[in-house]
Amino acid sequence: MPSPKSSVEFKCVVMDASVGAIQKAFLRGYFDADGYLSFKKGRQDRSAEFKKIHHYYPQISLCSISKELIITDIEHMLESMGFCYNIYEVAPNGRGKNKKYLATINGATQLKLWMKEIVSSNPVHSSKYEVWKRFGFCPPRTTLEQRITILSGRLDPEIFY
Repeated sequence: MPSPKSSVEFKCVVMDASVGAIQKAFLRGYFDADGYLSFKKGRQDRSAEFKKIHHYYPQISLCSISKELIITDIEHMLESMGFCYNIYEVAPNGRGKNKKYLATINGATQLKLWMKEIVSSNPVHSSKYEVWKRFGFCPPRTTLEQRITILSGRLDPEIFY
């Protein structure tokens, strides 16, 4: 019986894979488990009133305490798939906390590309995306159940503002 693959062997398989199913599946799984989709308001004085009130600007975030995972591996995958992204180092926010590394993908074009190429199997993420796609914004701090009700037409997303 063959021995199970070590994490180093698994990493080699994922990183050596051509831009295709394995890297996309890895990013989908990572995003679904440890990623976040949020929407931000416009903060500039010249922003339209709609943008000052509504959370319309999408941001995908992938976070880890592993510098190598974010700065080497995920950055390589995002670059090879043509995503525009930013990488940040985030200082610990309390005693016993670790430094974090964050990859962010911003904007409507990049979100649409992500949902076309990577997709999401997590209903929390996909419901936010569907609300945003239909209304042009997604209210923050809504539950999955509230977003499903919004999408069914029984709840107006404007009541969250």
